[in-house]
Amino acid sequence: MAKESSLLPKMEVLIIIIFFIGIVIWAFDKCGDTKRSYSEQANSDTDVVEDLINRNVDAVELPPEDSLGDLLPPAATPSPARPASPAGTGYAPLYVTIDGLNLRDEPKLSGKVLTSLKLFEEVAFMGEVTDSTEQINLGRITPDEPWIKVRGRGHVGWVYGAGVEYYKKKLEGAY
Repeated sequence: MAKESSLLPKMEVLIIIIFFIGIVIWAFDKCGDTKRSYSEQANSDTDVVEDLINRNVDAVELPPEDSLGDLLPPAATPSPARPASPAGTGYAPLYVTIDGLNLRDEPKLSGKVLTSLKLFEEVAFMGEVTDSTEQINLGRITPDEPWIKVRGRGHVGWVYGAGVEYYKKKLEGAY
């Protein structure tokens, strides 16, 4: 009988060890499933964002390049960094984030002011951005942004990049 009683605690320990090993295996499998679902969700979110961006860029037709030549002064030809969309396919709407943002004929502070834009006013991104960035003091902030070519209020010109955004929101710290 002494042999039987010593065998019982060994069986209990063995069953407990097998139980814990089973829980550990199950937990690792469950973590792998969760990781896969997060990865799939991230991929689908990226696809949705890219689709929205592409849909936004192809929204409206641009006028032919010939009709823009009369609007631009000869000095307003800086080298563009990258076009937003293929020429003639459309434009992306941008919104003014600084009340009284100046639309200039050249991408620099000394450029002639063509008009002033109101807060949340929609302008058309013309597909050109300057190669370099510039730091401009806007009040409590000094962003380092490029100049962006836009069309607004019947003029085609340049605005400071911190002054426009894809969403209607006021730039905090600028006045």
